[in-house]
Amino acid sequence: MFDLHDFIERAMQGAGVSSAYGLAKATGLTDAAISNYRNGKTLPDERAIVLLCQFTGDDPMMVAIQVQHARAANDEAKSLWAGVADRLKVSVQAAKTAVLIAIIAIASQHGAARAQSLPPALLPQANPVQIV
Repeated sequence: MFDLHDFIERAMQGAGVSSAYGLAKATGLTDAAISNYRNGKTLPDERAIVLLCQFTGDDPMMVAIQVQHARAANDEAKSLWAGVADRLKVSVQAAKTAVLIAIIAIASQHGAARAQSLPPALLPQANPVQIV
């Protein structure tokens, strides 16, 4: 699941710093807060998650869900946050698929219109495959 130490290390790498102090300066968070996250003593709040995600490239919503899952006090709460994460992943994948389909449709319409405006000599000719 979520590895907070790795998350902080990636934020440091993204910020181009090698210490908790450097990441604190880059994010506006305190050095103590960064050290506590890095050592697993505390979990970041939503503000810290957003600031850190600017350097990791992660989706702050997904990180927030993963942090809430880690923070959950019982199996029911953990199950709830795992379900939220699964639904968000499915929704993101559906949106990506819809965008891809729209791009393909637009490209094929553009390609068909472009092909109709070309002289026949420039259009690709079908080359029948010969089986020997």
